[in-house]
Amino acid sequence: MSELANEVNKIFSEGDKIDVQFFSSPSFGSGVFIEADDNFLLWVDDSDNQLKVAPLNQVRIDKK
Repeated sequence: MSELANEVNKIFSEGDKIDVQFFSSPSFGSGVFIEADDNFLLWVDDSDNQLKVAPLNQVRIDKK
């Protein structure tokens, strides 16, 4: 597991409500944190209840 993923997993716990802001887009998503692994964020998007994967270096994650 990467150092960045380890730090993210220290801040967030599975089931935390989060907002995910993509640096390449002004839009954001809301959902549930699953885990960070190998520099990727795994989360469930509230808009469609689907599992999403995003590179950790391309998103900002905030707790709701």
